[in-house]
Amino acid sequence: MIYKDIDLVKLHLKQTPPKTGPNASSRLQQMLADERLVTSYQLYWLGAILDELKEPEANPSIPYRRIVLRMIAKCWYSIEKFRLNLGRTDKLAEAVKKLSNHVKLEATYKEADTLEALEGLPLSVTNKFVDYFTRYVPSRLIAVFYQAEVSDLKDYLRDKELARISCDRDDAIYQNHIKERKIVINSKWYEYIKENMAIICGWHRERLISFLQRRNPSVPAIPMKIEAPQKRNLNDANRYWSLLHRAAITKGAPLTDIYTAAPVEKPFTIDHFIPWTFVLHDQLWNLAPTSKSMNSAKSNRLPALQKYLVPFCKQQFDALQLALKTKTIPKKTIEEYYTVFTPEELRNMPLEPFTDKLSAAIQPLHQIAQNMGFQIWQD
Repeated sequence: MIYKDIDLVKLHLKQTPPKTGPNASSRLQQMLADERLVTSYQLYWLGAILDELKEPEANPSIPYRRIVLRMIAKCWYSIEKFRLNLGRTDKLAEAVKKLSNHVKLEATYKEADTLEALEGLPLSVTNKFVDYFTRYVPSRLIAVFYQAEVSDLKDYLRDKELARISCDRDDAIYQNHIKERKIVINSKWYEYIKENMAIICGWHRERLISFLQRRNPSVPAIPMKIEAPQKRNLNDANRYWSLLHRAAITKGAPLTDIYTAAPVEKPFTIDHFIPWTFVLHDQLWNLAPTSKSMNSAKSNRLPALQKYLVPFCKQQFDALQLALKTKTIPKKTIEEYYTVFTPEELRNMPLEPFTDKLSAAIQPLHQIAQNMGFQIWQD
């Protein structure tokens, strides 16, 4: 399958970082443009940074070692399980093979478990890989922000100059502190990435799939070979929607099935509005209760947005309003919506702006998934 390139600029991400040329999205897109991806390093380096910023208590200051070990953990499954080719000169596969002699890990382990095992290795084992992958990658990734300043420099001078400029200015995503062996995410970019995390991660995944597909043209189903299969855990979601279903019935205003426009009835199932095989998470803002027959009919396809997006947003809004008033709904459950909304927005946002903001998160993911080959479903 040939995947179409995603135009990140057209996804209308919120523009917050200063001094980024035409806009933040175009600079971000240039970082992973095909012509810049001689190896996989920049893809996995940025992916590791995004994973760090997804953490509940993310720290803008990230050590080199943490990023490099995340890079290795992120490609572990692709290399160990499927022997995917990253390129003739690419050393990440070599790092996986050599480190696999020091840790006994199944290819199907979760990425977090693989990372934990790698972090437990002695520095004497991992430092050579950290040194190698941080020699050029941290500066080369952000070179698009300072191209005019370094274009005339020789390679051996360019990287140190890029690092120096990055620490003096806040144009790029991060400052590259070579002596301290760390990067520090610039505050405006930190806000920008957190604000648009779902969209940026979807775009990054498309870039990685496209890269791997070009280097493995005869290998099918590349998206399924990027990370180990995860078990869907819908226990919390089932509990959430069951409690809301009961509360809505008690109030005489039952929840509406987004696919049939009829009241939601038990027993219902939980549908991933954007398919789970694309988003790979079970967060509530992408889930909807529906009948088993409708869930099976939709299967692993994308809903037609012109028909189902507004009902989906309305169902989400009604459910959240009810959840905020229902004492039996744990606050931690509602925190899943913080990927899209701030706590203040959840408490006070009226239906129309709520719909606009949730739509702004859903539509780009829908577009990226469609470009990757997911089919559209309309009952």
